[in-house]
Amino acid sequence: MNQELQATFGGLRSEVEMTTQAMQELQESTSHILNHVPTPVIIVDSHQQVTYLNEAGRNALHCSQAPCEGSPLFDLLRVDPAVQHKLQLEFSNVGQDSSGIETMSPTNGHSTAVKLKDPLSQSASLASTQREHTVEIAGRVFWYDWFFIKASRPDANEIGLVLRDATEENL
Repeated sequence: MNQELQATFGGLRSEVEMTTQAMQELQESTSHILNHVPTPVIIVDSHQQVTYLNEAGRNALHCSQAPCEGSPLFDLLRVDPAVQHKLQLEFSNVGQDSSGIETMSPTNGHSTAVKLKDPLSQSASLASTQREHTVEIAGRVFWYDWFFIKASRPDANEIGLVLRDATEENL
């Protein structure tokens, strides 16, 4: 009986180690891909602490390597108080419906549901959204969009923020 338990636990330990290694490889691969996207991507936990910032985000926010992750979002997004308040309202309203494909964002003081879309696409249908969702950071104008990252545990859900430099388009 003791040998059977040791064999079972040994097999479980091996499975956990293999799964952990696979998850680490997937995380490294995802990070590698996002670091090569020319658009800033910021991932934030429910307490508005940055958990991930890709290389383009580091450059756009003039952030050094070490202190970015774990920093409060609005320590990195240096915007005026009114803009920060608007962004915080949007952040607090990012969510999902039962299908997991909607996000809530306030527009003109009212919350309205909007379907998620590819935040990197530059289709003409995004033009009005881009005008509504712009923010100036360090002298540059960025179009932004929030997205919801659902985790297996609700307390582990995160929110992403994609920025696209629109400075040249706004001249």
